Amino acid sequence: MSKRKHEEDTLPLPELTSYNFDQLVAKLKVDGGRDLVAKALVSISTLAGLTDADIKKVSETVPAFAEATWDKVARDFGLDIDKDIYQLNGFNVPLVSLPPSFHKEVMRNAAQWLDVYQDRSCHSREAARVRLMDAWHVPVCALFRGRVVDRPEHPMPVTLNTSGGSIEHEVYMLEGIILIVIELKLYFKNLFDHFAQVMLELDSAFKLNATKEFNNQPPVYAVLTDLRDFYFLRYDGSSFALYNHDISILLRSRATFLDGMRSVTDHLFSIILDGYISNITVIQSRSSLRGSQGDVSKHNSALVGEPKIATPMGSRPSFENWTRALIDATAARDAMQSVDFTSLESWEKTGAHGVSLLQRSVSHLPKIGSITDWTKEQLDLEIDKVLCKCLKVSSDA
Repeated sequence: MSKRKHEEDTLPLPELTSYNFDQLVAKLKVDGGRDLVAKALVSISTLAGLTDADIKKVSETVPAFAEATWDKVARDFGLDIDKDIYQLNGFNVPLVSLPPSFHKEVMRNAAQWLDVYQDRSCHSREAARVRLMDAWHVPVCALFRGRVVDRPEHPMPVTLNTSGGSIEHEVYMLEGIILIVIELKLYFKNLFDHFAQVMLELDSAFKLNATKEFNNQPPVYAVLTDLRDFYFLRYDGSSFALYNHDISILLRSRATFLDGMRSVTDHLFSIILDGYISNITVIQSRSSLRGSQGDVSKHNSALVGEPKIATPMGSRPSFENWTRALIDATAARDAMQSVDFTSLESWEKTGAHGVSLLQRSVSHLPKIGSITDWTKEQLDLEIDKVLCKCLKVSSDA
């Protein structure tokens, strides 16, 4: 090997961020989708004279999500590999309480899920636990009536620290913004390696959000759980933080488990609500800035494969709509933070008021993926129509 070749192989590579690849890839995706990105990749490889072996060599140096190890990821992000995850700074979000009627309905439904999928202790496979988690995850997201959606098993982009992979649950709101990533851990992996995996996923998610042209990009949240221990993490692009509330559910009885999941539900909803409000805040700010600059074009930075926004005219919400949505969402959080727990009736009154304010907040924004936007009363009416139609069909037969 020549001296020059040896130096090329040993010198540290410069950071790709200095070449603005994120912006280039985002533009390519907007202009031509994944096919155009693939063509650009082939063109770069050809112009540089790269071989398949060259590309394979580089790809093997960065792990996929599932291959992440604590030693490598912690070192890459400037953490001490000899210390545990509690070296991270802590974070909090305003903790809110959903009304007892909501928890009662979720518990009733979850008990049926437990009958079908069996109790937590019966599962050692990840897929079964993911499915069981949906009994709580879906009702929480449904409170946003289609403005916050889940995109399961979707591939995430490659970054400097990972070759990507897919994530069990990605919770999005308007413009495909990630609010929270859910990763359920397996028994055969070291707990620290699971934290490493989630950190890579958060990094990838944050970089995906960076194409949205926000002045102050909101953080991304994640929850790591085996349905016994729950760890919530946050990443703001510069540092990771660990939620100050570790939640562990004792395996005593089904009633104990349901009560523990009630607490998890409030924490999960609080974090998603915080992300919802944070994202509305920065979108409203961007909308205001564009309005002052005379930019009336609709924002088109959503990446290929992200949830589509269903609006009658294809337009984005106005600054006024973002403002109304933000005011109502903030009021909803305030109401559910000040719940009166002296009785079930007082708890229900303040909690339900907060939920109604949230429903009013989301009504200012377009639904993702559907123009059908029924209220609970409208849904009940449509269901009754379907059932009555069945009666008519049966009588005619």
